[in-house]
Amino acid sequence: MTVNDISIQRLRRLIRRLDETHPLSKYQLDLRKSSTQIDFTRRYSEDEIAAYLEAHKPTPVGRGEPANAKDDLDWQVDLFNARFTDYLLRAEWPPPNISWRITVILRRVKRLDLEAAFLASYFRHFWSERGSSTDTKLGQRAVKIGIDIPGVPDSTPLPVPDYDELPILVDGVATIFFSPEDFE
Repeated sequence: MTVNDISIQRLRRLIRRLDETHPLSKYQLDLRKSSTQIDFTRRYSEDEIAAYLEAHKPTPVGRGEPANAKDDLDWQVDLFNARFTDYLLRAEWPPPNISWRITVILRRVKRLDLEAAFLASYFRHFWSERGSSTDTKLGQRAVKIGIDIPGVPDSTPLPVPDYDELPILVDGVATIFFSPEDFE
């Protein structure tokens, strides 16, 4: 686990950046997404194509990562910071596994204060009920440490009904219930 005072300061700067940046509205997200899409119905000059490709070069951060990168807070903070910049420019959400690694590292070094601050700042921008399973785990972790996020699914599993109480489907609708006594 690579965590020192400098990496903590860098994480605090990231948290401050997340806090000071207003979340993008749906209109802003749509505008940024549409600006990154190319219109294939018209002809482009070579200069226009070169300018488009230059403006949309992938960020090199994340390539050639060291073997211990998953436990390196500096690396994860840099990676998230680059992905957050991509989000602000092109509305590309950062992969949730980066945020998950940051919270895991903070939990292992027992910095729950920073974990809570990071998750609260993260969810100002990136919570969606239709997110990935990692987003759901992040949301459940945030709720567990006391951050209120509306719409986070409960982590308790749904009860499984007894086999005898399962509905019989009629035209795709579960309307009729039978018990074993009905067939005796």
